[in-house]
Amino acid sequence: MVHVAPDAIFGLRIEREGMSALASYYFLEIDRGTMTIIPSEQVRESEAFPYRATILRKLYAYASSHRLGLQERQFGIKAARVLLLTNSSSRADAMRHAAEHLLKEGLFPAGLFQFGSSLSATGSLMAGIVGI
Repeated sequence: MVHVAPDAIFGLRIEREGMSALASYYFLEIDRGTMTIIPSEQVRESEAFPYRATILRKLYAYASSHRLGLQERQFGIKAARVLLLTNSSSRADAMRHAAEHLLKEGLFPAGLFQFGSSLSATGSLMAGIVGI
């Protein structure tokens, strides 16, 4: 089992009149653009891959955690999404593309990962969030 620790965990709760509230939980990953997204095939097939810091490894780790229900055991959260925010829309697209391969392999349900990019140099305003 490969371990992953999010940069933050947060939830959104929407109160609805006459109905129960809706809650969504997120594991937040802030990417500064320094980590490799998809390593070479040689690295992916090596025994070292689970220990290399890459976006693809994080995607695998979150998908595995989701399948095992670790978010419920550790935090009492039945379902959580992973929000990956990065510094450019092209990098967010590349991450989304990497996740699409895992989705095609059936390693996680649609909607588990969402990707976005910053509009400002400080990263204070995020835009372009796209799910997969």
